[in-house]
Amino acid sequence: MKIKNPRFANLVEIPTSLSEDNRRQKLLDIMLGLLGSAILVVLVAVSAIWITNTSKNLEDLRTMFFFCIFAIPGLAGLSVLNHSRAGYLARLIFVTMLFLIVFLDTPAQYANGRSLLVFSLSIIAAGILIRPSASFVLAIISSIIVQVAVFSITPVPQPLPSIIAFFLLAALVWMSTSSLERHIKQLGETNEALKQSEERYRTLVEISPDMITLSDLEGKIVFTNQAGLALLGYIDAIEVVGKKVWEFIAPEDRPRAIADFGRVLQNNISSVDKVEYCALKKEGTPFYIEVSYSILKGSSDQPQAVISVIRDVTLRKRIEQTLLVKTEIALRESEQRYRDLFENASLAIFQDTLEGKVIEVNPEFASLFGYQSPEDVKDSINNTADLFADPRRRAEIVRLRAENPSLERFENVYRRKDGSTFIGQ
Repeated sequence: MKIKNPRFANLVEIPTSLSEDNRRQKLLDIMLGLLGSAILVVLVAVSAIWITNTSKNLEDLRTMFFFCIFAIPGLAGLSVLNHSRAGYLARLIFVTMLFLIVFLDTPAQYANGRSLLVFSLSIIAAGILIRPSASFVLAIISSIIVQVAVFSITPVPQPLPSIIAFFLLAALVWMSTSSLERHIKQLGETNEALKQSEERYRTLVEISPDMITLSDLEGKIVFTNQAGLALLGYIDAIEVVGKKVWEFIAPEDRPRAIADFGRVLQNNISSVDKVEYCALKKEGTPFYIEVSYSILKGSSDQPQAVISVIRDVTLRKRIEQTLLVKTEIALRESEQRYRDLFENASLAIFQDTLEGKVIEVNPEFASLFGYQSPEDVKDSINNTADLFADPRRRAEIVRLRAENPSLERFENVYRRKDGSTFIGQ
């Protein structure tokens, strides 16, 4: 059940991170507060009855009135003592005062069990405020008081049920408070470990040079680190939180960014690495980013949020574009040099496919074989085997090269366009 009033919640809430001594201090504060509130209610009621003279037992009312008047400062003094170095003494005094209330009853009331409630309250308080084993000490003292009371009256009743009840209650308090304190300690240690882990991860996120954002399943940014704000040109996180992650993507890449984000969620992909987009800074300046998406899943293995790690790759893109331009220029220059060398070579050069189809020949080749131009060679020769006096020679050369790739020179008899032959290498 959730406490809607935050002030009341702060009063009764006991953080698991407190030490055992501070936790017992907080418990005593709660008990003193409840007891003080009850005494104030009784004081108001007694005052009202006394003023209106609606009760015949004015002496009892007067006694109760002054008891309340003196009890309130006493509780306040205990509260002050509880928050001092002698806090343990305050808890001991409170349990002792609670136990001494039993002496307002008569021996007969001890014996017949009427005082069981007061005994029980002190046993429970001892186990909670002092230590679990203290409940057994009070159970033994309560049993002795009952025994003394029993033997001081006639006839002698049987105190055994009350004594058994005391020790059963003490055992129950001891087991419950011991178990509770053990679980609270474990929970506190777990919470402290989680807190330290969270602090470590938060520190890693904050010092990361990359932009790291946490967004909900609709793409709305919930958190971003300082590097992200600096990357986008913002100062305050409030300018970014609440916006969709793709709102910072350039219009030409925005549909792709939305599709990638949806694909991650739809296919329940754990992560998508290195997707590049053109993004926009606050003032509209375009720059390039590389984004990695990762799904943050809950205990039910269902997506809860999306983590985006964003890196500025503008410099890299510029270098790549510069290298690409330089490479293209170098390739064109290299191709031109090759073309010049091919066209102006004094040797006949040709290139064909493995099947014998002519790909390219230079002017010197066309002239040597009696053709008007390289285009005339391509149009006239269906298979380069026709360039040999014996067309079977080409297949033989292909076979020899396959068997021994180091072979490069062959002496052959070639056939010109007019049918004449010549020997070439």
